[in-house]
Amino acid sequence: MSTDVRAAAERLKSAIDRHLEACIDKGGEEDPTVQAAYDALREAAESYDDLLFDVSDEVTPWEFADAPAYDAMEVDHPGVPSRVTVLVRRDFAVHSAADLVEAGRRVLREEDEDDETLNATDALAISLEAHGIDETAAAADAIGLRWLGGTTWLLEQDVEDDTMRTAPFSAVQESRVLHRFVEDVREPRAGVDVTRTARLLAQRDDRPPAE
Repeated sequence: MSTDVRAAAERLKSAIDRHLEACIDKGGEEDPTVQAAYDALREAAESYDDLLFDVSDEVTPWEFADAPAYDAMEVDHPGVPSRVTVLVRRDFAVHSAADLVEAGRRVLREEDEDDETLNATDALAISLEAHGIDETAAAADAIGLRWLGGTTWLLEQDVEDDTMRTAPFSAVQESRVLHRFVEDVREPRAGVDVTRTARLLAQRDDRPPAE
């Protein structure tokens, strides 16, 4: 095992050298060579840290933040965002708490569980987790909801944004909106009757939205 940790230490030293060289020679922001060297350095450091602890119950002074859930990539086409965010909103009125509770308990029973004390809010959360927002909207009347409409926004996002886990809706800035899809309810009846209208928010050239 001591041989393994020594080998890990050598890999870490090499990774530090490669990362330094990549930083010195980088061709600009978001240089893929720097990103690759960073990833290799992070992996080597974590490996050394783990093996060192296994061998000696000692640790390094380094702290490792969660790795990004994506790789930042250069975009070759001017004006094309390298990262986007999709925000979805669906509005409902609650017209039967009892139906909501029954819908949630039905999901639980399908999983061989049940809860006679389930409330309407928790039942709706169970239904959403089991079926997703689109199926829930399609079945709104049957589970005690009344569909009121919705909207989906497509926004340009900063590639350095790391708020997904801490403040996921902080990116809601109308200046970043690329497209907006509005869903209006027409003559509501059993089931969902939705007219979907796509609106291009051409804010950068001040043209009005397309109807």
